[in-house]
Amino acid sequence: MKRLKDHADEARDTAERYYKSDAMLRDAYRHFLWNYLGSNDRRLGQVQTRIATTNHEWGLLLRKDALDYYDERLSYYTDLGLNGLEALAPAFADILNRLPKMKRNKISSYSDFKSVVDDSNVMDWNNNHYGRYYSYMDDQDAAFKQAKPFLILAESKVKSSDYRKVYDGNWYK
Repeated sequence: MKRLKDHADEARDTAERYYKSDAMLRDAYRHFLWNYLGSNDRRLGQVQTRIATTNHEWGLLLRKDALDYYDERLSYYTDLGLNGLEALAPAFADILNRLPKMKRNKISSYSDFKSVVDDSNVMDWNNNHYGRYYSYMDDQDAAFKQAKPFLILAESKVKSSDYRKVYDGNWYK
């Protein structure tokens, strides 16, 4: 996790330097670069980077559901007479185990996908994908330039075909 966070910080700082005055382009570059750097990290690679950056978006989508379930489980353990870490730790473990089911329950069809995610999620999953895809290139700036025609550079530019591409490509899973 620390390595991935370090890559996220580097991507954020680099994007800030390159695109100080354009928040959307900065966000597009940040997601692209985060995935590019993680994919090129021999200890992480594309698979671990994909899992972490995809789940980063899911964390935003499942925040309320996860917190509600955590509160429910915490109450359950407290009602059993546990307190402090005795109740917190198993409640936290329960939510971690429940997240995959929450994801499946949230989106089981394309219409679910369209109603649950928004343009920012689609933009980020798209740009994450291309950051990993172009990680075979040695130079991150050249990779971004090569990928740019396929990237979504602003939320206002997200089209219904982008929703379809992210959904059909399973880039959100």
